[in-house]
Amino acid sequence: MFKFILVFIILFLQACASNSTSVSGPLLEDTEAKGNNSFQLEQPIIVLDRRFGECFGQCPVYKISIYDTGKVVFEGEKNVKTKGLVESKLDRSQLEQLIHLFENSQFFKLKDKYVRGENCSNPVLSDSPFVFISYSDGKIVKRVSHYHGCVETTNPSEAVNRDLNILYKLEESVDKSVNSKQWIK
Repeated sequence: MFKFILVFIILFLQACASNSTSVSGPLLEDTEAKGNNSFQLEQPIIVLDRRFGECFGQCPVYKISIYDTGKVVFEGEKNVKTKGLVESKLDRSQLEQLIHLFENSQFFKLKDKYVRGENCSNPVLSDSPFVFISYSDGKIVKRVSHYHGCVETTNPSEAVNRDLNILYKLEESVDKSVNSKQWIK
């Protein structure tokens, strides 16, 4: 009986060693074509995440993720027409325009936060939403927190005001590129 069990275990282990299974799914990228035998999670290159923060009204809460393939994922949470996940696609030229906009804005040189009490000493609006915007060039990922109540500051150098204008332009460009109005009220 012992020999039978031992033979069974050896055959079982050999069968397991000879069979290889691969995992695939919508968020997994097969990197075998790149000479690597592992899988990597697909990471977005641009993320626009609008949050309530201190917004007391009907501010929309949603997240837009854009991938280097042009895939767009909209995730609606509150005060939006479409709740849940929706996928869309940007064509190559739209994606390249967005990337070009982020690169030319010197996004990586922006501060990590533009919030009341730090570099927004004089917020004009007290119930505005927060927007978190991220960009990755493939090597570095940068995330900026932007309180929309900071419409201008008392900074004498005006550098923060310039940065706020850049952030508003980038946020608006992401929304327009993916036509987020179709999913928002």
